[in-house]
Amino acid sequence: MEQTQQKVKDAVLKHHDLNTITDEEKKRITGINANGNMIHAPELRPSVPYAHPLYKLFTLDVAALYPSIRPELALTALQDALNNDTTCNLELKNAINEFTDLIFSESFVTYQGEGYVNKEGIPTGNCISRQVADVTMHWVLFKQIKSKMKNWSLINLWKRFIDDIFGVWTGTVRQFAAFVELLNNLAEPFGIR
Repeated sequence: MEQTQQKVKDAVLKHHDLNTITDEEKKRITGINANGNMIHAPELRPSVPYAHPLYKLFTLDVAALYPSIRPELALTALQDALNNDTTCNLELKNAINEFTDLIFSESFVTYQGEGYVNKEGIPTGNCISRQVADVTMHWVLFKQIKSKMKNWSLINLWKRFIDDIFGVWTGTVRQFAAFVELLNNLAEPFGIR
């Protein structure tokens, strides 16, 4: 447990992505849970720059991310990302968009010799699913929602790996509850819950 706590301390101190810490390690760390509840982590306070008693750790997670992302929404987010990219030429951007659309429309999985087509959301386990989900989450959170959010400035640290978010909140529990409620309300029209 002590080594796990040190990994979290190091990650927070260095502002590294927490994707290097396994889900099992996250579960064993006092103060971090999977329900998005804010809790204090006293064992981190002595060496963490976020040691102020008003700072609280939080986690957020999207319920059923891949089935929640409509393919047309993912393509819109991808197109926006490609439009803002200055390193790819138009031909490559169009090829990426067409390739992604083809994967969405032709993707299937086999189970015990039977083929199944995805009925809801973007394909799970496909070669581009994780990247498309990441681009879509970024687009929804930072291009569509953030400017409408009250109290975003009360987030002292925000680390995201696709739909798993770890952060430090500087406001009150009541403010955080209102923040999460507004976040959920603004994300719902995009199918994100």
